[in-house]
Amino acid sequence: MSSKLPAPAPVDVAALALAARDGSGSAWNEIVDRYAPLVWGIGRRYGLGRGAVQDVGRIVWLRLVEHLADLGDPATLPDWIASTARTESLRVVRAGRSWWWAELRA
Repeated sequence: MSSKLPAPAPVDVAALALAARDGSGSAWNEIVDRYAPLVWGIGRRYGLGRGAVQDVGRIVWLRLVEHLADLGDPATLPDWIASTARTESLRVVRAGRSWWWAELRA
């Protein structure tokens, strides 16, 4: 007979977003734990290295803190995170290209 407790039911994305917006630290932790692999995967698809992907992740979470209250439909949280990760990854790629061109011309 197994003494394992059943896994807790997954928290609805909208409920999680609303709880985080209301200041729940455990909701914020759950969001980061749940969606960090998504952010990492997007950064890696843009060809970013480990350090750059970590930077993108930090920016994504900062943007979420700044804009979670503005999120119209809390259920769109995963899409918002993915979109922000793509935007920030592209920004890092473009900044790298600008640096490369400046070095090439020098």
